[in-house]
Amino acid sequence: MNNTSETELKIQAFLNRLQSDLKDEKTYSIDSAIWYSTASLNYLYAIYDSSLIYLSRDTSTFSLELDENNRVLESDLESVIEQMTDSLSLTLENLPANVKHLLSCMVYEIDVAQGSLYVGLKSVIGWGYSSIFYGSFISTDYWYSIWDYGDCYDYTQDGDATKQLEYKLMQPLVQNDPDWRFYTIPEEEYTTDIVLPGEFVYEPSPRGCRGFYLSGSGSWNGPQCLPPSELNFYIGSNGIPYIIEAYKPEGLDFTDIDVEGDAIFLWPTGFLEFHYYYITYAPIHRTTLPASTL
Repeated sequence: MNNTSETELKIQAFLNRLQSDLKDEKTYSIDSAIWYSTASLNYLYAIYDSSLIYLSRDTSTFSLELDENNRVLESDLESVIEQMTDSLSLTLENLPANVKHLLSCMVYEIDVAQGSLYVGLKSVIGWGYSSIFYGSFISTDYWYSIWDYGDCYDYTQDGDATKQLEYKLMQPLVQNDPDWRFYTIPEEEYTTDIVLPGEFVYEPSPRGCRGFYLSGSGSWNGPQCLPPSELNFYIGSNGIPYIIEAYKPEGLDFTDIDVEGDAIFLWPTGFLEFHYYYITYAPIHRTTLPASTL
């Protein structure tokens, strides 16, 4: 996490060029145009922050003209980035909260046809601040394992163990720091294929694996009720964080985990129920510049 990284200098040079009135027209390859638009939007507006409790995901589409060499004119790229900024601003304005900001966005290619490049913009905006620190499960945290069955303590809360595990694993990750701003560029990310807890056998764990994994004989009677002691093991250093570290590529940092739990296998003599994961890693860039207001 370096505030003078080559990535930051590269983005700054691009933004400075767009703001200059004394520049010659320049062209960009399709890949470069997509990278610069993604990187500049994240650099200007995104705040890498896991303290917000709601996520709003949005997708919009845009088009750019291509020259005879299938390259994007700088003036067209500048115009589309302005359109994307307006689109993000509109999404932000429509959210019912005072605390809200862009977490991440990504520009991607849809199609090249008849002299035009069609791109999409995927964005994630967080909103709604929580003062609760999801560092551990407390005595009333009994949750059904899957399928949004809610809690199995007093049956008043929505969700299931997969969502609660995501909260606990992500919440301490990073919160917005007024002295530093962290941002990631999605196109630099690496996401694992499906990760199965059955591949990480650990006998001292509640069910013999570092993540929730249950096989049994006879009929399956529905999702399991997981007690806080078991859930706390999964977020401890010998549980899912161990798996996260095992998959971590050199030079990248853990940024996100998607805990899924719709995996049920039934056969005449038994069943298998488990959580599985998709884990994302990326360079986390740091800058002393505050985020611009959308």
